[in-house]
Amino acid sequence: MPAVESKDVWKVYGNGVEALRGVSFSVGRGMLVALLGRNGAGKTTWVRIASTQLLPSRGTVEVMGLDVVSSPWSVREVISMIPQEGFPNDLLTPYEFVSSYLLIRGYSRSEAKERTHEVFRALELEECANVVISNLSGGMKRRVMVAAVLASGSEVMFLDEPTTGLDPLARRSVWRALKAFKREGVTMLLTTHYMDEAESLADLIVMIHRGRIVFVGSVEEAKRVVGRPLKVEVYGGVELGGYEGVKLKDMTIFYVDEGEAEEVVRRVVVKGLEATVKPTSLEDSFIRLTGEVIEERSL
Repeated sequence: MPAVESKDVWKVYGNGVEALRGVSFSVGRGMLVALLGRNGAGKTTWVRIASTQLLPSRGTVEVMGLDVVSSPWSVREVISMIPQEGFPNDLLTPYEFVSSYLLIRGYSRSEAKERTHEVFRALELEECANVVISNLSGGMKRRVMVAAVLASGSEVMFLDEPTTGLDPLARRSVWRALKAFKREGVTMLLTTHYMDEAESLADLIVMIHRGRIVFVGSVEEAKRVVGRPLKVEVYGGVELGGYEGVKLKDMTIFYVDEGEAEEVVRRVVVKGLEATVKPTSLEDSFIRLTGEVIEERSL
């Protein structure tokens, strides 16, 4: 039995907007799945449905064999979640917040204390354990939310943009903790637009674009979508005979083999344009599949 199974899930809001259009995929137990997509692609809508916060318009999601619509209370007993905009109670300390959360979930005081200290060590939160949360940075508050979910011991964890607002070092401490808890058999589904995060953590990549699934597979399988090892980023719009370019907002990308990169650069420089050669990445798989980047930014 899969840990999570999504079958033809649609969500149409009252104004007619189709947030999800037939989303289907299956997650094995103990896997870490990254749901990738632009803002507004439908990632958070799907997570809210899977975590019993929102009803689908059509289709089903089962978590540990339990239907999220017909058995929401049973589903809530086996899951935990970090919402995209969630922050801990500012009046408490991180230790009070996490340990209280565990008490509510049924742990004894001694168990709650032990698990809280364990996850604080994993996330490097020990120094701020007794600081009132209102005095912490936004990134630190986010890590406290991650700590509560990891300490919960839930069989399935939904992490909606768990590292948003964290600096690179803090992000990596979260990555290490996620990997450690995954080794204990926890199933995790996280949404992210950080490609390095997905590449470092995910056993399975699910790309969502405009409410539809455009790819499901491993990181290696996603990279094979590109079909070439290198890319030449040209800053501006340009066409080159013999090469197919992907035109984005402020650049054109040519995917090439090693022997072709030098020729492409030479031809665009002659046209007065700047070019950079880079190895292809997971983001290039998304570009190949959708013609768009995950974020509106320069690559």
